[in-house]
Order: sequence, then structure tokens, then C-alpha cells
Amino acid sequence: VSLPFVDPRSRCSLMTDRVSVLRTIRIFYPHVTGPANQAYWISKYLAENDVDSLVVTTHRQGFDAPAEQSMEGFHVRRIDESIGVMAYRHVVEPAPIVEATPDLYHIHCYRDRLCSLAADAATRRGIPFVVQPHGALAMYRHILDGWRQWPYRVFDRFRFTREVSAADRVVVATAQEAQEAIECGVDEARVEIIPVGADPIDFGSRVAPGSKGSVRALFVGRISPNRNVEQILKALGKLRDQLESAGFQLDLVGPAESTSSVQDADSYLTMLKSLTERLGLTRFVSFRGPLFNQDLRNVYRNADLFLYTSRYENFGQTVLEAAACGCPVIATPTGVASDLVEDDRTGYLVPHGDVDALAERIRGVIDRPSRLTGFSNAILAEVTQRYRWSTVAGMYSDLYRQMLH
Repeated sequence: VSLPFVDPRSRCSLMTDRVSVLRTIRIFYPHVTGPANQAYWISKYLAENDVDSLVVTTHRQGFDAPAEQSMEGFHVRRIDESIGVMAYRHVVEPAPIVEATPDLYHIHCYRDRLCSLAADAATRRGIPFVVQPHGALAMYRHILDGWRQWPYRVFDRFRFTREVSAADRVVVATAQEAQEAIECGVDEARVEIIPVGADPIDFGSRVAPGSKGSVRALFVGRISPNRNVEQILKALGKLRDQLESAGFQLDLVGPAESTSSVQDADSYLTMLKSLTERLGLTRFVSFRGPLFNQDLRNVYRNADLFLYTSRYENFGQTVLEAAACGCPVIATPTGVASDLVEDDRTGYLVPHGDVDALAERIRGVIDRPSRLTGFSNAILAEVTQRYRWSTVAGMYSDLYRQMLH
């Protein structure tokens, strides 16, 4: 490894309180996903907590990124991958993982080759390691059925003990995910709950929701069958006569990209667009595709209401991002929504698949948009108190040092 992070062997003799972490994650910037976003911000803020991170990731087709890159306080090494099954692909150059000797390994995600390499290297060298599955342990049980589950079950039969059960800590984001990890066979004493972070200041100032005389709703996330976006469209179909007078507009932001390799996201997006036409909603619904950086911040800033009807989330990062912008949330009770959303205070929770319940809640804010301002203030206060990245990074720093002493 030619990055200034190290050769770790040359720094082991130094008298320092700094901790070196080798962080593996198959998908990283410039390709943006929830786990990639978390790994980025964790690494950035941990640099301020005397933790040096080397992120080892893979090249993604269609993204021109350097093999080695210094970012904000940490370093990135991208290695090539070739053929494989689903996310488990052969790594062409495993040396950055198997030859390094950091103080500890932090493995993001599960059921990919980088995870296997890092877990085996840590075990062989006697180096502590953390696994952060980002919902991968149990998600397939909620979004897939029948034969589609078998690749995950077969993999777990051979690798779960070596990669997850053997980890010194398994980091999860919510109490829901912690319970799932225990049910999957993780020792409860090794489960550590650390939420995803979000800084309200990242999104800047905005017009108070409900004060514009219209309602602009927003969904952000991968457009995949698990997200159950049709529940939103069907609810709006019941309110079509009220939408125009309310100046209602829904922005659907995100790529057609599955949460599982055995789901067809493109056909799902096509179905949603056809459903939008059949329900007569084309004037009120915009499919915006993926947005990044300032463009994404702008849609959050301009939204009055965030709608999220996913069947399952281990966390649901875009729900937190919306809340960090002071955007009230109507969501199904999964992931962080269950922790953040309190009925009639920060938004509403609605049952999975209950179109009528969702339509009723949307109708309520259309009829009285002024209530959105109170929801906005309350949900922003929750984020400020519990989810700032500086607070979250401190939790990781404490965890690492506990593991090393």
C-alpha cells in the first residue's frame, strides 16, 4: 500500500494514541449508496477523533475514479474485481487487505469477497474486527420469498460463523436490526447499536414546510420493489381531485436499482410509470432519477413532506436525511422511521400496504398544511439531539478503543 496511511508495520512502534482502521466496502464514492455514505462520513469524522482510516473498495463500471485517492482526512484504495455470483466477485488484487496490519478491521456489508478476505486476514493475524452488515443479515427474509432466498441461506451455511459470529463486534443501526442480528445467531454481547448520522447544517436554510400555500412531497431512495412506491401512488390516486387545488407535487428521486441481485428494478420502474398514467397522476408526479450533491440538497430543502413506504429497512438513511432538513415524515414502521416518527408530532406512521391509511394522512396535511411547520420543528430537534455525525463518530471512536484495550 503506497498511501501515507501506512505501511502499518512501520508505525506500530510509534508512541501514539491514534488508531489505524482498514475499512472494507465493495461500493464507495463516486457511486453513492447508503452504506457508502455512512463509510464516508464515519471515516471523515473519525479523523478528528485520532482514527486513521484506509478505505479499501472496488472499481465500479462506469465510474472513472483513481486507484488511490486522499479524501477528507482519510485514504481510499480501489482494486479491481472480476467475475462472480451476485455481489460475491473475485478480487484481482487482494494484497491491500490480506497484507496490511492495521489496529483493527472494520468490514462494511456482508456476503461479498472483501468481507471474506478481511475477516479471514483478521482472524489469521489475531487483529480485532468489526462487521457492520447494513441490514444484510436479515433483509432478504423480508423482501424475497421462495427460491430467491436460497443463495443467501447457502452462503450463510458456510460463511456466517467465520465472518459474523467470529467478529469482535457487530454494529447495527437500530433496535430492530439488533434484534434481527440476535435472531440470526449473533451473540447479544457482541451487538453494538450505533445509528447513522446526519447534520442539519448540511442542508442549509429552507422555507418552513406548509408556508408556501402548496405541498411538495418527496421520496428519495433506490426505486426497487422493496420500497413499495405503488402504495404512495395508489394513495394519491384516491386524492386526485384535491391534489390540483392544493398545488400538490411529488418528486420521486432515485435510480432503478434493486436491493437484491434477484430483483428486477427496471421492470418495477416501468410498472410505476404505467401506474402513474393509469391513475391520472402524471401532472402531479415527477420521476427525477438519481440526484447528487447540491441537486439532492435542493430537493430536500424544497420539500414539505417526505413519503416512505418501504416494506423493510435496517435503517432508511433518506428518512433521516429528510428529517435533518426539517421535513416531516409519513412512513411505514421500519428502520429509523420507527424511532423518529411520532404520530401528530413529527409526522405519521402508516401500516405496510394500507393505501387508505396513507391517503388519509396525506389528506390531513393537504387540508391543514400549517401543521407541517410544527412537525418540522419537532423532527429537526430530534435529529439535532441524537444523530449528529460528531456524536456518532465519537461512539465509533469509543468502540474501537474498547476493543483494543
